[in-house]
Amino acid sequence: MKKRNGKRNKAGTSKARIVAETKQQDTSALWEDDFLSVCERIVREMEEKKTNSADYYFSKAMLAREAKTFQAERQAVLNLLSFVGTPLTLMIQSALNNNSKLLLSDKISNIFTRLASESTNDDYISIIRAFILSGTKQQIPAYFNCLMGTSPLFNEELPIFDISCISENQLLLFYEQTHRILLDDSNNKHILEKLTYFISDRITDDGCQSLLFFMSYFNIIEVPSAEYFLKVPNLSSRGTSYFQTLASNTAWVAINSANEDEAEYWLDYIDDEDKVKK
Repeated sequence: MKKRNGKRNKAGTSKARIVAETKQQDTSALWEDDFLSVCERIVREMEEKKTNSADYYFSKAMLAREAKTFQAERQAVLNLLSFVGTPLTLMIQSALNNNSKLLLSDKISNIFTRLASESTNDDYISIIRAFILSGTKQQIPAYFNCLMGTSPLFNEELPIFDISCISENQLLLFYEQTHRILLDDSNNKHILEKLTYFISDRITDDGCQSLLFFMSYFNIIEVPSAEYFLKVPNLSSRGTSYFQTLASNTAWVAINSANEDEAEYWLDYIDDEDKVKK
């Protein structure tokens, strides 16, 4: 019996190796043509079949960046949100692994260069961030306006972007990983406020700590209690939190309004790591 099992394991290992080698051959064969030619072929085939996939949106976004058709680019990139939480496709993973060997224009190379410095919890979120941050500062707000459906010429060309296809969790992860892009530029504060309203309207549960903080900051909701805030998930990939800022801001408001009990409540939480961890 042991001998027979050994043969079966050996056969299984050989089969797995063959499958892996076949996949490797498949991905290397993808790049016999230049990168954009592969993207063009994928887009053409998908549009002829009237089907969509992560490969289609990824390829469409790359072609749009090269052609400077920015609205099509934004709609293609934002459609990748529907794949957040799933593994990268073979084609996209291969492109990321082999980008140093590919013949790329400066526009496309900038995207891959930016992507190499991304460190989020999800590969598709990283790709989305790379597209947003590899453009000009003036183009950044347009991505968020597109998400909210307020862009000029929105959905007047392919690919169509439908926010209803994006789950609440995918929206929250997008907010968590991109809101600081707006926060870091004071000129985009009004876009962050609009985005916070937009996301909060589509979330039926408690959301996440960052969303809750800015809902309070923009007076969408009253300041949540410390206990409630800390029960809400912190989706930051770096483990950062707005709790200390929330406690400080609220304490100062209470002090200025001579509300001693409220001030003491929040001051008690500032820099109290033991309470924050509870």
